[in-house]
Amino acid sequence: MDITAFILSFFETTQINILEAIMLICWGLSWPVSVIKALRTKIVHGKSPLFMSLIAVGYLCGILSKSLYSRDYLVLLYILNLSMILTDLYLYSKYNSRLIQKPPKTQTKIISQKLEVAKSIIADGIEQTRDPLSAHKAGTTTIPPYF
Repeated sequence: MDITAFILSFFETTQINILEAIMLICWGLSWPVSVIKALRTKIVHGKSPLFMSLIAVGYLCGILSKSLYSRDYLVLLYILNLSMILTDLYLYSKYNSRLIQKPPKTQTKIISQKLEVAKSIIADGIEQTRDPLSAHKAGTTTIPPYF
């Protein structure tokens, strides 16, 4: 028996809807990409946990439907897709809580340095407005004159 005949007989005997299988495969290809990206970059900004939860509920309903009414092998694709989306939800909760609770020290240091620069610029600006020519006389200013 060749492989083509085997595949055709498989679909005929199990009553699998080929369009449903293609839909599940297409959806199923997107979740590993999302999981790998989250693992590699540890950035989950832009992901919606509500959207992922609704999709997970849809997969659960598909699993229940296949289990109760139409027992076929497509339930395995539903289970695989559900496991991927649950993994993605777990990574979202892990990396999102990390960003909210404890920002990296380098990020905090950069922000504090920028605040210090901003304070000094504001202080210099206030000093120059009191006596605009004093900074030019002393030669301490790096601000070019206005045209």
